[in-house]
Amino acid sequence: MFERHLYDYYQLYCDERFVIQGYDAFESAGNMYLFFPVQEASGYSPTEQMTMVEHLQRNGDITVAELIWTIQNEALGHIDGQEGYLYKLPSISPQEAYRAHEGTLKSGEELSFFHERGEWIQLQNKRTYPRWNELWSQRLKQLEDWYQQVVAYPQTEIDEAFIFTFPYFMGLCENAIQYVVDTDLDEQHRGKDSSVVCHQQFTDYTWLCPKVGTDSNVKLPAHFIVDHPSRDLAEWIRHSKKEGTSFYDIQSFMYGYEQYRPLSRYGWRMLYSRLLFPLHYFVTIEGFYRSKMERSRSYYANEFLALLEKEKDNELFLQRFLDEFQLSSYQGGIPKVNWL
Repeated sequence: MFERHLYDYYQLYCDERFVIQGYDAFESAGNMYLFFPVQEASGYSPTEQMTMVEHLQRNGDITVAELIWTIQNEALGHIDGQEGYLYKLPSISPQEAYRAHEGTLKSGEELSFFHERGEWIQLQNKRTYPRWNELWSQRLKQLEDWYQQVVAYPQTEIDEAFIFTFPYFMGLCENAIQYVVDTDLDEQHRGKDSSVVCHQQFTDYTWLCPKVGTDSNVKLPAHFIVDHPSRDLAEWIRHSKKEGTSFYDIQSFMYGYEQYRPLSRYGWRMLYSRLLFPLHYFVTIEGFYRSKMERSRSYYANEFLALLEKEKDNELFLQRFLDEFQLSSYQGGIPKVNWL
């Protein structure tokens, strides 16, 4: 049915089918395509995706995938019962890849170049990055409502763990919210604090490497959002810590980024506020209580218990972060959270 749906929606023939980093992909007439489920996309409209792609391309990024429209001129297609976007992946020669990356770079440096090409982006009705403190407050309110329901009728081990740990994580969340508010009041925005094209959640696996042994980093517009560049840095650090990346390697990543695009003091404070926000806690407990399938609930239950075991390590990391990082010359005087 995969091949039939491709032809019905896009009039493309599948010469070879394969998987790229978990996503269905195929080759047709010498070009590579990837199908991306809409439920995993960042939520920006196809028009906004195209605006961000064009902005990046005008500024020299040749590694961005192209959204393919259906023969009915619709952005979404239906393949094997899934709704999603079809992207044509760029064909990049080794020489072009070298020029695009300005040599062989570490990921921190590559991310800095990506932000450089994506700065000063403007989308209709999205001319600046979102107010994180307001979004986090809304999310905390939802979790507080669940807490009140669960504390009245606890039934499972996860219910008990949620009841026991929620006050601590609520305090951490409130610290992160206040940190953003204070940063906006205390710090002056610099040129590098403008909105940039970044990612919903940037990790080592966000950019695709379609061909084994190549250095190409293909970007999918479905991942793109407009936000402060510190978002990508914070989410990379958050994911890398979970994967066991050493403190030294995280420092190296940040050093590589700052070689080309130093953060302002405002940027460092926004980065730290995002690390303070316990996103991992929210994702797992929200996933558990929203899941209807037992398999999914079991997955989130295990993830939740595992993160609780590692929370002391996270607290120690937050303690070390401002003390031991070799921050840029703009960072002086970044306030600490006293209780950590």
